[in-house]
Amino acid sequence: MMYCDRLQKRSTQTNNISSVLLTMSSELICLTAAIDEANSAPHLAIPQLNTDGRHFTLNRMGGNFASSVKNVEVADYFLPTALRPGSKVLELGAAYGLVCSEAIRRGLPAICHYVVNDLDKRHLLIFARRLAEEFPLQVAELEGRLSLLHGEFPSSRVVELLMQSGEGQFDAVLSTHFLGWLKPDALVKAFEVVGRLLKPGGVLCIRGSTPYMGYVRQEVRDAIDRQSAEYAQSPCIKMPTAGFIPDFRQALPDRDDIDVEAVMHEIPTGHYFTITAPLVKKLAEDNGMRIERSEYVSDRFNEDAPDLWNGWALDGRERLVVIARKTDSLARH
Repeated sequence: MMYCDRLQKRSTQTNNISSVLLTMSSELICLTAAIDEANSAPHLAIPQLNTDGRHFTLNRMGGNFASSVKNVEVADYFLPTALRPGSKVLELGAAYGLVCSEAIRRGLPAICHYVVNDLDKRHLLIFARRLAEEFPLQVAELEGRLSLLHGEFPSSRVVELLMQSGEGQFDAVLSTHFLGWLKPDALVKAFEVVGRLLKPGGVLCIRGSTPYMGYVRQEVRDAIDRQSAEYAQSPCIKMPTAGFIPDFRQALPDRDDIDVEAVMHEIPTGHYFTITAPLVKKLAEDNGMRIERSEYVSDRFNEDAPDLWNGWALDGRERLVVIARKTDSLARH
């Protein structure tokens, strides 16, 4: 008997997104169906923790940091919102859903909705099976609180599904190392869509990689600095290219202290969008959000191995954390 069939009770809190899961879209998967599919593919498993503190994704597009739940944008802004009764939140590029799992451990309210999005369906299946293993008695209740959204944000179909209940429905959106995989036109659209999704007073929580990394040549960093300033100051520049590196591996510096072959698994393949404070500020403000917090932070992947060398480190600005709040005269603070 399938997992779906064994569950006798369904939560009554299912909202519009959940109600169309199996009838309208292959991109939305109900939790119990995902558990069934994951159980039929036992080879799917979350990779072991890497020495830099990440569980690498199966599509090799970054990874989940085991310590990400301690990051300021998650711990101080996103999780408190997700745990508020009646809230509706969206996590972009969630991979194995480590942040959502933490929200459940802390007591996800009965009346709330958490949308977990990822490009790779395998990640969502692994996430679903891990939930069933850790919270076997809560699966029926979680069914109405979670939506697993498989698809590329901000593609038209994914945006259509997120907009089913109309605009201004989300209290928070989380993007942790997600924006870097977008191209310039998609980055512009992503901020536009988030601005439409958020309620007045809702927050966009961002952590992303900057150009100020040891794996980026100095002349590339200098060029991005100039382009970012120009983009932030000129209303005529509609498409941001400052920070966009068409082939990240072509931006690698010539460093004698790096064994490139040994660290190549850590380095993105193809394009990558490094973000800067001026770039994010303009994109946010152009879409009805004001910057509440913006700071560069140091890159230390593995707090359990502080002496571990990693080539990403440079000068303490390797990551950018931004909190942007949807503006409105009646917004609650």
